Amino acid sequence: MAAFIGARDLPTPGRTWPALSEHRWLRFAAFTLFYLCQGFPIGLTSLAFPAWLTGQGFSPAEVAGFVATVTMPWGLKLIAGPFMDRFAFPAMGLRRPWVIGAQSLMILTGLSLVLLHDARAQLVWLTALCTLLNTWAAMQDVAVDGMAVTVLRDDERGRANAFMVAGQVAGYSATGWLSVKLLNTYGIPAAGLLTAGAVGCVGAIALLARERPGERLLPWSAGHAHPDAPVPERNTRRLLVDTVRLLLLPMSLVLVGVEASYRILEGICMVWHPEVAITQFGYSDEAYSQWTSTTSAVAAGVGLLMGPVIDRIGARRGIFVGLLCNAALYVVLRFSIPALAHPAFAIGMLAGTQLGSQWMFISTVSLFMNVCGVRIAATQFAIYMALSNLARSGGARLYPEFRAWLGPESIYVVMIVGYLLGVAILAFFNLKRHRDTLARLGEA
Repeated sequence: MAAFIGARDLPTPGRTWPALSEHRWLRFAAFTLFYLCQGFPIGLTSLAFPAWLTGQGFSPAEVAGFVATVTMPWGLKLIAGPFMDRFAFPAMGLRRPWVIGAQSLMILTGLSLVLLHDARAQLVWLTALCTLLNTWAAMQDVAVDGMAVTVLRDDERGRANAFMVAGQVAGYSATGWLSVKLLNTYGIPAAGLLTAGAVGCVGAIALLARERPGERLLPWSAGHAHPDAPVPERNTRRLLVDTVRLLLLPMSLVLVGVEASYRILEGICMVWHPEVAITQFGYSDEAYSQWTSTTSAVAAGVGLLMGPVIDRIGARRGIFVGLLCNAALYVVLRFSIPALAHPAFAIGMLAGTQLGSQWMFISTVSLFMNVCGVRIAATQFAIYMALSNLARSGGARLYPEFRAWLGPESIYVVMIVGYLLGVAILAFFNLKRHRDTLARLGEA
């Protein structure tokens, strides 16, 4: 793209605030803050409210019903993608209007929580508003991912994804912790105001930074669509046909296969790891939960250093390294099972799995961005991420079958074989061939 030609990222003269396409660190900052924003609703609805409702005497079934309902929008992100690719306002940027709209709705929904004072009597309303809050957060996630596909350069996607993931972890960790304190002291309205205020303050960057130079800041401002921006697809039937065609390209299918191989394994670990720690070795659920939270936060921080490394070696090679290192980790675990009785070793192994997962996520997302077509990036990327979530859920459901069929200790072998299978599938991936195909289809 013409906006990316040149060795330096410098603001266009005559403007105090450059466009995202012009300035690398503004891109990194903006995408980190966007992910920080969508972390706020996750922290409130998935961390704070479940813990608080439990403390208020709600039954496990009631809390489980709340969690299952409010997290549902994150599994339906692929529905938002086609709308964003079909309905666009290029004069303000292809995705930026959707980001602004989603953040505005998050703020309004957070403010609506001030109307609730009795969780027992108003649980239905609380569930509905929290579901809406996650709906808008998921909508922003799809829009930001689509923007990232078309604005980020190939050699900076690893770093950008590392910053984005760290931003989201920071958002839900901080909001989850603060919201519980506010809920216990001041009630639901205070937690709603915290979320609305946080989204409003951090999300202001969407109002200030254009995607590309010359675009409008607001609908009534002066400006025009950038000539190098991808042209949105206005024909719904054509949009769906093109999406299916791109998803079924050979290299796309290969990458989906690689993703499925390791995400299924991560789903297995969601059920298997706590069972090993709590049932087999007798650690408390509180200790395991604390270890998991701490190692996740550390992995997100270390992920900031992973991004530049992945950019340097390439996302495909990064996935190779990640798959092989994860396989090696489970080889070590298989032959040192008794050592898991020592907390230091158990925490170290848990940290290793978290770091491996972080490395794989950053590498895979970077490569998925490279295989998306520019006109339907939001739709295509949303589908990839939805398939990723489905694969992980499928892995969790498969765990009891593997355990009953092969025995508990054989799961270590399943993990090793699964990661090596991903290596074998990835050997068939050729990014240059895929980009040549995209160019022929007018999607490069």
